[in-house]
Amino acid sequence: MNEGDSGPHPPGGPPSPADRVAPPRLVIGYDGSPSAERAVRFGLRWAGSSRGSVWLVHATTHERHVAEPVTDEELSAPARAIVRAMETWAADARSQGVAATTVVREGSARDVVIAVAAEVRADAILLGTRGRTDANRLLLGSVSAHVVAHAPVPTVVVP
Repeated sequence: MNEGDSGPHPPGGPPSPADRVAPPRLVIGYDGSPSAERAVRFGLRWAGSSRGSVWLVHATTHERHVAEPVTDEELSAPARAIVRAMETWAADARSQGVAATTVVREGSARDVVIAVAAEVRADAILLGTRGRTDANRLLLGSVSAHVVAHAPVPTVVVP
């Protein structure tokens, strides 16, 4: 090629604007489970390697699934613990140069995660899997299976 030709750069040369990849925008569903924590760690490594952004998302519900009387305080304690954990993850991400936002919304986890992904124009969704048996999955449904089937972007399910 002659000096004035506009061909591809040699290996190690500067990337062209078309070669540059935008930092990833990742939505990570978080429910406090060990697999959700693994999904967060995976997502933070991914975003951190390219200065991406993460949205840690938790869905709450006020349905009472207990047979004995409990106070509102007892019902909300697990959700508060999850929110505290999300804030800790987000602070850690920010200290490593990753933009991190926590989102807590009322609704079903599968719908909330998909909605947030669409709103923030996510590039991918990351979820943990609770490891339910096939029988439990049939009875209870699978958040990850629903999100994989209906998400507007690729979904990574972390065991």
